Amino acid sequence: MSSPERSFRDLPGPSSWPLIGNFHQVDAPRLHLTLERWSDQHGPYFRFRNRWRAQRKVVMADFDTRHLRSYFPFLARVTERFHRRWSKGAVRRATVPAAALLAASTASAVTCTASAGNIAFGNYNPLNTAALAATAPVTVQCSGIGVPIIVVSPVVSLSTGTSGSYVNRTLLFGTNTLSYNIYANVARSQILGNGTGGSTTLHLAPIDIVMIGSGQSSGTLYGYLPAMQNAAPGAYVDTITVTVSY
Repeated sequence: MSSPERSFRDLPGPSSWPLIGNFHQVDAPRLHLTLERWSDQHGPYFRFRNRWRAQRKVVMADFDTRHLRSYFPFLARVTERFHRRWSKGAVRRATVPAAALLAASTASAVTCTASAGNIAFGNYNPLNTAALAATAPVTVQCSGIGVPIIVVSPVVSLSTGTSGSYVNRTLLFGTNTLSYNIYANVARSQILGNGTGGSTTLHLAPIDIVMIGSGQSSGTLYGYLPAMQNAAPGAYVDTITVTVSY
């Protein structure tokens, strides 16, 4: 036989005053003792009132619907990875360290993507003695499961572009070219690439993934187009692929 349902208003609790509720009965430094006393008097479920009718809601991005929906697929993949590795270890009668396996599986539950803006130099005058400089943002977005937290250290790398060389990148207009390059710093002392051919990579600030969460980290691409290049009129472009490792 089921008991009848009760609403919140049916719960017992200490008597209160109008407007201020039970505020006068609460000693903030000993709030836990007050709650224990009320629990002894009214049972494990009771209600009390405070004087603030409107409260700010607690909002956590980790419990956003989109993140919660992504939890099960991640959890299923991690569990399947556990099963495969433990099964192989059982066949070989080998020891599979649980801590290392958990760390590796948890870290692999994070995915990251990179995006970058266009480096637009604007109009180029071959007779102008001043070079052109332009910047563009690059952003890495990571999401997944961190138990309890994973720190992701994103590293951004760029392709050579159509020139096939990090040292000599070129903008193309048909068969016409303009030399330019992309740098990792404003001083233009580090050509941004993949770490080979005289280039370096761009290390962004770490991203903390807490429970089921997401985060992002951003940096800047520094473009430089030297002056006094003999070029035919036209729209010069290059295509660069942005890659993130983490």
